[in-house]
Amino acid sequence: MLMPMVWTNDVDDMMDDFFDPYDPFEIVPVVDVEPSKDEIEAAKSVERHARKEGRKYARALRNSWNEMNKGLQKLAMKTDVVDNGDHFTITADLPGFDKKDISIALSDGVLTVSAHHEEDADKKEEKTGKYLRRERTEASYERSFEVGREVKPEEITAKYENGVLSLNVPNKTAAAKKDETRKIEIH
Repeated sequence: MLMPMVWTNDVDDMMDDFFDPYDPFEIVPVVDVEPSKDEIEAAKSVERHARKEGRKYARALRNSWNEMNKGLQKLAMKTDVVDNGDHFTITADLPGFDKKDISIALSDGVLTVSAHHEEDADKKEEKTGKYLRRERTEASYERSFEVGREVKPEEITAKYENGVLSLNVPNKTAAAKKDETRKIEIH
């Protein structure tokens, strides 16, 4: 069998019938075809549909987020915290709770206020009728506030009146910050 010689100095030998070089870097001509009017309208229609669905999804997500926030606000213990300089005043709305239902605990510098109320479903308050709807059988709230490890439980005062809990907590961090700044003299 006769094989063409690839390594040769003669250009004519390389151009014989057996030699068909493949050039992977040869540029293939690109045919630039304009899209038809129907293809353009179809693409625009797909884009419009995608934007419409995106707006619908965003609106639904925003509405569900707002509804969840409204529900959480109804379930949350409404609380105000006021910085009076040397102490904090914490005021929390706890309507419908008795003093025995409220618990205040201080652990590792975290003050936790919790309230839990549960009515016995078998207990009949009204003997003349039966309940058609009963929503006030159980309620529970809890909030935590970081007050600092320096605060002692005996330094906190609490008062509960007309469904409002008021706490006075000493501000030990303000005193500590004042003590931290000291002038150093240069000798």
